[in-house]
Amino acid sequence: RLPIFYDDASYMRFVSRTTPLTDIKYAPNDLVSISGSLINEAGRSSLLRKEARDTLWNLAEGFEKKFNTPLTVSSGYRSAAYQQRLWDLGRGRDSLCAPPGYSEHQLGLAVDLFDATTEKEFYTNPTLRKYIKWLQENAYKYGWTQSYQK
Repeated sequence: RLPIFYDDASYMRFVSRTTPLTDIKYAPNDLVSISGSLINEAGRSSLLRKEARDTLWNLAEGFEKKFNTPLTVSSGYRSAAYQQRLWDLGRGRDSLCAPPGYSEHQLGLAVDLFDATTEKEFYTNPTLRKYIKWLQENAYKYGWTQSYQK
């Protein structure tokens, strides 16, 4: 086991539905607001670790240049308690919502983009399909990847 992959504060930390955080109550100490003119927070207020926020701003700048619209971020950092509330509300049954202590959002390094009301909308809305295609082709240039493919 390489410590860099198991230290909750590491940018290389890997978590998944089968690999939990070391400390279920972990919270990054460098969280900052993602607010900026190129980010639409969909009526929410989201946080990320500073370095992740900076790369998100760069991604949002590229997105805005391409589509002339701000990048919509519907969720950023989520504490274990917040993640637990999602599960308590029944959203944990969704294969995309990890249990508390198993979520990349708790690392402060993940965002959910756009604000589709259903998974089907992601696949049928032509505007969202165009945005997603661009992100799949370009997000890595800004340091972002799509962890969960479906």
